[in-house]
Amino acid sequence: MRRIEIALMLLTGLFAVAGLALWVWQPPLPLRAAKPERLTAAAPRVDRRRSPVDNARNAAAIVNSNMFSVSRAAPRVRYTPPGADESGVMSDAMPADQPPAAVTPLPQLFGTTTGPGGASALLQPDSAGASGRLYREGDQVGPYRIIRINSGSVIVRGPGGRHELKVQTREPVP
Repeated sequence: MRRIEIALMLLTGLFAVAGLALWVWQPPLPLRAAKPERLTAAAPRVDRRRSPVDNARNAAAIVNSNMFSVSRAAPRVRYTPPGADESGVMSDAMPADQPPAAVTPLPQLFGTTTGPGGASALLQPDSAGASGRLYREGDQVGPYRIIRINSGSVIVRGPGGRHELKVQTREPVP
């Protein structure tokens, strides 16, 4: 048992001396001229008509390319999702060429509160009997996303655009 302890102490001392020597010496990094990696004229596009094997090869080529290469350029044509303007920003307005979607009822707001975790709102997603629960800004309530929670109102964005939900107050019974 004593021999193992002595051997471990010697190895520890040897590694400590080697580490100290490398820390003081700091060997220079090898300098080598980097070969400029050229991307193909255009990154391979994923074609949904091709087989999954071809798409996997294209995806591998994209992933394996050097995204920080100096020769890398912006794409000639950028993808613009339907309903977005030329800058790629989605608008609240519905495109003119699409038929109106089915009307989705707005969630019902019962109240808002502010606590140590931030603002939250008690909402019922639909009137079909789903119970209400607490939601925070950014949460999804059915097809609606909560944008902002104010005292007494909540702003949501959904299929019909942006809406402000107000707390329903009850009239006192005489």
